[in-house]
Parts: sequence; structure tokens; C-alpha cells
Amino acid sequence: MDEYYLFTGEDSLPAAIAYALGIDKLSFELIPDLKDAIAVPFDLTLRAGHLKNDRLVHSDDFSDIGNIWTDYMPNEFTWLLMSSKMRKVIDSQLSGEESIDWLTCGIGHAGEVVTYNVLRFDKPLDVLNIEETTFVKGTDHIIKPVFAQKKIRNYKVFNKPSFGDNWRIPPAVYIATSVKQAIEKAGLTGVAFSRAKVV
Repeated sequence: MDEYYLFTGEDSLPAAIAYALGIDKLSFELIPDLKDAIAVPFDLTLRAGHLKNDRLVHSDDFSDIGNIWTDYMPNEFTWLLMSSKMRKVIDSQLSGEESIDWLTCGIGHAGEVVTYNVLRFDKPLDVLNIEETTFVKGTDHIIKPVFAQKKIRNYKVFNKPSFGDNWRIPPAVYIATSVKQAIEKAGLTGVAFSRAKVV
């Protein structure tokens, strides 16, 4: 049986974080505008994120941040915002059944704009083992997902169901071992993995 992993960004500070300056919408509020777009209609700007008095603060002081342009870029929307190198690695591993496409997004810093990519799903995927998944009582809100091996066997990347259209641009995805190994072999930065439960 294949193993699968929750794939997210590394949770460490200090770090460069991409912000949409002047945009006052939350991630889920932007999804309807991005559903059919080919690019995010605004650029993001890098700020240096630090932990101060147990709070995230940002500034323009990047002096203690070694790698500003990580392959997974932390951002205020918690999108899967990936470098072109990471996009190529993921694209090379897909089975073709995942219904994934990409939005491009410019990220600016010190007069330079670098193109990143936002992973987007075109349709919701039926992936859960309903009997084993833990839900908030009386709702369909997931506390702890458990995935059905027979449902995910043809997917190399998938997301869990979520309310509204949030499944389209999720904050994290699940990946097969082969994708994890390809990411690690390519030396991609800013990523974190934890094993998912599959039965």
C-alpha cells in the first residue's frame, strides 16, 4: 500500500513572507475571483517575518533570513505558493487524474519580481474514508481526515474536502511517497511533511 503525506510549508521564523499590500480580502473571499483566472490579479510583496513577544511581526529587515526565495513561499493567504522549480517537480509526478492547474503570481522584493505558482484544483475529489474520518458532531466539518486507499490510488496529489469553494485553493495538500521523494531529491526548500492516515 502506498504511503501519503500532508504537504505544507515549513513552520519556522524568521522567514520571508509574501503579503498582498492594499488587498483587504481573506483567502476564501478571493477564490471566486480566481476560479477561472490564469494569474493572480495583483503582486505580493516580501516582508521579513519575526516572532516578537509570541506574535508575528513583519518588517523590511531581512538581515537574519538566509534564503529569501524559498521554493514554498509562506504567504498571508496560506496558499500553496510554489517556485517554478517546485511546480515542474509536481507536474512531472501527476497521474493526470488530479484535476490540477496553476495560477501564476508575482512576488516583489528590492525591485525584483519573481513568478511563483498557486496550485488550484478544478473539481472536488472523493477521497475520504467516511467511517474512519472524525467530524465535528452533527456537521461535515473535518477534525481528523482518514483517506480511503481505493479512492486515492490514482492520485499523486489531492486535497481534503472543505466548505464552500475552499477546496479549489487549499492551504495544504496530500502527496504520494513518489512526489515526496522527488521534492526531496530536487532539494526544494521551505517544505514540511507529516504522514497521513490511509485505510
